[in-house]
Amino acid sequence: MFTADINERLTVMTEERTPIITLLSDVEPQEVSWLWPGRLALGKYHVLMGLPDTGKTTIALDLAARLSVGRAWPDGAACHQGRSLILTAEDGIADTIRPRIDKLGGDPSQIGVLEGVRDKNGRGPLNLERDLDQLEKAIEQFKPVMVGIDPFSAYLGDTNSHRDSAVRGLLNPLKDVLERHNVALLAVAHTHKNANQELMHRMGGSIGLIAAARMAMVVGKHPHDPDRRVLAMFKSNLSARARSLDYMVADGAVTWDANAPDIAPEELMNTPSSEEKSVVDEAEEFLSEYLNRGPAKTTDVKRAARANGVTQMTLRRAKKRLNVQTRKVGFGLNSYTEWSLSSETPKWLNVSGEQLCENTGKKESTEI
Repeated sequence: MFTADINERLTVMTEERTPIITLLSDVEPQEVSWLWPGRLALGKYHVLMGLPDTGKTTIALDLAARLSVGRAWPDGAACHQGRSLILTAEDGIADTIRPRIDKLGGDPSQIGVLEGVRDKNGRGPLNLERDLDQLEKAIEQFKPVMVGIDPFSAYLGDTNSHRDSAVRGLLNPLKDVLERHNVALLAVAHTHKNANQELMHRMGGSIGLIAAARMAMVVGKHPHDPDRRVLAMFKSNLSARARSLDYMVADGAVTWDANAPDIAPEELMNTPSSEEKSVVDEAEEFLSEYLNRGPAKTTDVKRAARANGVTQMTLRRAKKRLNVQTRKVGFGLNSYTEWSLSSETPKWLNVSGEQLCENTGKKESTEI
């Protein structure tokens, strides 16, 4: 009798799952609704990424400031006044965000900051995996036309940002919220400094973070003028690629030059800088971020490393510098090895593999 009841419930559940098919003849064609023509579209997910010290946050705030008063966009296009909602994990609201908005000529009454969520246990930070409904409530209450998240990686919760299926599982419902409320999302992100990688692979985590974006912009140092910066489109699924824009940041204010020669986005990311970290430092950041959520199969780590442009030799050095532990799990054919971060920081954490070999008189192992 018990088995029969379970089978009956399973049958009902199976019968309730049906495919959804929409005839294109029943769909009314619509044009893209632009917030900033050719660069920001209402109801869509966008990415703004770049290396450190290129003004990503300042650019995002400049756009919010322009929206708040309806001042023309940097390329001269008309800008209709609207509200912006900001999520920021790296800057203080009182000592950084508000002063910057004032210097950028914005109206602070039109810009809100979503600081977190409150429940019966008190107040805590928002993460998109758990609190997407709270973000939607905030959008319903504040009615912004743009939401800025800086940096986007700080709001992913427990989502494995290096796993494509996990990233898309988080982004799909987020994009539904944007479409329902006709809001443009600008996700600010840091990039890897490996110049050998294509731009699509330079954003940290799974390529799904970029693939899901309809428009993506990159900021970087001007290849011919160290005092200038450039904002360039490198992905545009909704229109032809808009030309790049030059800008300078001084004392919190941004000066734009829309008539400067067009710069290809690849030129920005291939420009070497004395501030760039070594490839081992980059690999160390990747490995630390990947294992920070817990132990992971060795094969998964290596696969993610390759996807992020980290060679096996570099990965091995990063593993040694972080004192990553390896252990065998299971028995026989079902066994596998996994990596995990050590609770103890090695004394030689900041010593390169070559220096380590010299100090110990031993060659580095080729096993990882």
